Amino acid sequence: MAVHALLDVAGPVQGLKVCDLGCGEGTLTRMLAERGALVTGVDISTQLLDVAREQTQNEQVQYVLDDAQTLATQPDHAFDLVVSNLAVMDIPDLVAVYAAVHRVLCAGGRFVFAMTHPCFQSPGTTVETDHQGCFLARRIDRYATEGFWRSDYAAGIRGRVGAYHRTLSTVINGLINAGFTLTRLIEPTGPQPQGPVEIPSVLVIAVCRQDSKPLRPASDPG
Repeated sequence: MAVHALLDVAGPVQGLKVCDLGCGEGTLTRMLAERGALVTGVDISTQLLDVAREQTQNEQVQYVLDDAQTLATQPDHAFDLVVSNLAVMDIPDLVAVYAAVHRVLCAGGRFVFAMTHPCFQSPGTTVETDHQGCFLARRIDRYATEGFWRSDYAAGIRGRVGAYHRTLSTVINGLINAGFTLTRLIEPTGPQPQGPVEIPSVLVIAVCRQDSKPLRPASDPG
């Protein structure tokens, strides 16, 4: 669900130079290349990059070992578009990620990424069900306190690797402070195993690189 919403927001990519940030085993990278983009997949895991290379037979794709917090291997203004699917909440320094993405984008370049929804996929979240196991409500016990957390559901990905929780205001204000203009927010919904379609588990954000960074207001707490 997340990847299709992300691609829809990204729009046509034919001929664009695209960076897939936190590409993992390359699913999104390959989908973008099939749509005509020239794609650089970046990840910090050598194992996942090895899998990505084995599964990719496309000359329009290259995979690079790099840290999303620096993108040290990539030159300034190298990309028309940076995308990321369900990776930014796994990275410790979100401010550094935003700065790195801003640097490698050309003037007017776009950053489109999907993340777990910070309002509904936060620490302490529990699902309440009736005696038959049918969904009743999603309970959020903690939201304002940010930081690393791990789900109590050990078999799930958040139980295995955890995530860094940030409030929605931190996510959005960080983009503004980094020199981006917000262009679109999407909260895709669909059948979910632990809740009705009305509660989104994913947030897709699209921003555009500004030519100059705005000064952060001294009163801005975000």
